[in-house]
Amino acid sequence: MRRELIGGGSALVALSLLLPWWDDGYRVTANGFHDWGWLSVVSLLLVVTLLTARRVAAVRARLPEMSVRHSVVFMAGGAVEMLGAVAFWLSSDARITGSVRYGVVVCIAGGALTVAGGYAGLAD
Repeated sequence: MRRELIGGGSALVALSLLLPWWDDGYRVTANGFHDWGWLSVVSLLLVVTLLTARRVAAVRARLPEMSVRHSVVFMAGGAVEMLGAVAFWLSSDARITGSVRYGVVVCIAGGALTVAGGYAGLAD
C-alpha cells in the first residue's frame, strides 16, 4: 500500500507540472516549471530517485545507510512538493492580473498522497 501511495502521489505531481498553474485571462498560462514550481520539481525528482533505488535490487544492496528512515524522507519530499505549490499560490498576485489554476491543487493532492505513503511506511 505504501509504494502505491507514493507512486500515485508522484504521478499526480508529475501530471500537475504539465497542467496550468496560472492564467492571466488572456490565454497566457504558466505550468509547474515556473517560479516556486521548481521546488516541487526538485522534490519530485528526489522522491522518484529514492523510490526507484529502493525497487532495484542491484542498487538496493549498495545504498548507503541513511541517518533517517526512508519513510521520513518520503514524507519530507511530499511536504516540500506541497510547499512548492502553496508558495507558488501565495506568491501569485491575483490582484494585479491573473489567477491560480487547478494544476496547483492537483500538485497539493499529489504531495499529500506522497506524505500519506511515507506515513504508512512508518509502521514497517
